Amino acid sequence: MKDDVAEYYNRNTPSFLRFGRGSRRSGAIHRALWGPGVTSHAAAMDFVHERIIAAFRENVLMERVPPEPGVPDTEPPHPGTLRLADLGCGVGASMERISRALDATVSGVTLSSVQQALAAERLRSTPHRCRVLTGDFTDPGVLTRLTTEGLLHGIWMIEAYNHAVDGDALLAGIAFVLRPGGILAICDDFPDERLVTGPLTLQEERRRREFMRGWHVHTFWSPPMLRERAERHGLELVGSEDYSDYVAVDRPRDIAVRAIAGPARLLNFTGSWWDNIRGGNALQQLSKSGLIRYGMDLFRRR
Repeated sequence: MKDDVAEYYNRNTPSFLRFGRGSRRSGAIHRALWGPGVTSHAAAMDFVHERIIAAFRENVLMERVPPEPGVPDTEPPHPGTLRLADLGCGVGASMERISRALDATVSGVTLSSVQQALAAERLRSTPHRCRVLTGDFTDPGVLTRLTTEGLLHGIWMIEAYNHAVDGDALLAGIAFVLRPGGILAICDDFPDERLVTGPLTLQEERRRREFMRGWHVHTFWSPPMLRERAERHGLELVGSEDYSDYVAVDRPRDIAVRAIAGPARLLNFTGSWWDNIRGGNALQQLSKSGLIRYGMDLFRRR
């Protein structure tokens, strides 16, 4: 993965937590989802965690699984019955939440040294075994470090897979470290086929370019493209959920971003902050037009 993603999060994580996509209280750096029954911002930030937890439970991950051959079962059945990983783990909020809910050992990977330090501090008091590695989750060497106690039962990625420079290498590595029957959950922005291959209007092309540049998107596959490539690596689609209608749009903050994104483009303001502003505005407009959907795909390792 390119250094631009690491620099993006090193620069922007403090402001994300203070002002933007997450909150200092929740520690989550992802979209708030106002799904059925959600009445508070805290619950909206937790919605995707609840869906991942439910997906792992529904796919038999809560059953007691014997250790891999040659791996001593030193602490049955608690803690660490399940071995999970969060690729693109941010500051560890999702790890903390899901490890507690599933009584699991969780390893996280982030490119950002700033995020790794914040995550280590956050997870210091968790009663479950959690660790965060700094590295590229498309690197086979990094992924292999997650399997020191055996192959993983589950992996999740929240708004992270789009950052992968080599999506095929990522899927191959995930398939290598997941045990047969293990689950991969990818929650992200999924482009419509037309946004990937065209044809596009000039406005749509500009918005796609601003989104990909501003949010450092390197893997830009439509759902059919992702599923076909995952299948090549032994990852079979077992579920898909669309959360697009749960994402709040046209909030006061969104309107303010829209108001400054246009002048920033005309005046050619550059830098990570301005790129993020323009990228976020482009994403919202593409989402409102249906050219990008937000959701989660679930895959099982054959």
